Amino acid sequence: MQTKRLSTLYRIGLILLVLFAIYKFGRIFFNGGTDPFAETYELNVSEEEVIKAINALKKQQPDLIPPAYLKDVINIEGGRNDAYKYIVYFYFKKENKVLRTWTRSNKKNGTTLAFVEVNDNLNLKNWEDGMNGFGWKTINEDYWFWENRKLKKQFEERIVSKIKIILEAK
Repeated sequence: MQTKRLSTLYRIGLILLVLFAIYKFGRIFFNGGTDPFAETYELNVSEEEVIKAINALKKQQPDLIPPAYLKDVINIEGGRNDAYKYIVYFYFKKENKVLRTWTRSNKKNGTTLAFVEVNDNLNLKNWEDGMNGFGWKTINEDYWFWENRKLKKQFEERIVSKIKIILEAK
């Protein structure tokens, strides 16, 4: 009886382990690309309109612009890093965090806005290694569930919802 119970527990444990592995590795295989863990939001407007809305949001709320002392290590204005992605940085002053995001045209004549990473260590010395330097944490990978959920909610409330309001006003 005791052996049967242990055998059942091992099987349940193995099933849970396999499901967890599928969840973790499935994101990499199905999302692919350079940022497989990014949280993405689909907007039904052109990328150009989204970039204009982001710039308008930063004009309305200058606190969203990263501190000027970071301009030597990141392009705080944002810009295209390749033919596909337009990189945008946001700053959450109260929490002292910089968020790395990007936009990209999608196949449906819309735009994908991706929330990729957070840097919560804004000591310039720690940024010398660039994007792979100390302090950058990938959303949906490096944070525990509750902290990850909190960061995504803040991003949605402070950035995504405001961008949508600006886009709707046009």
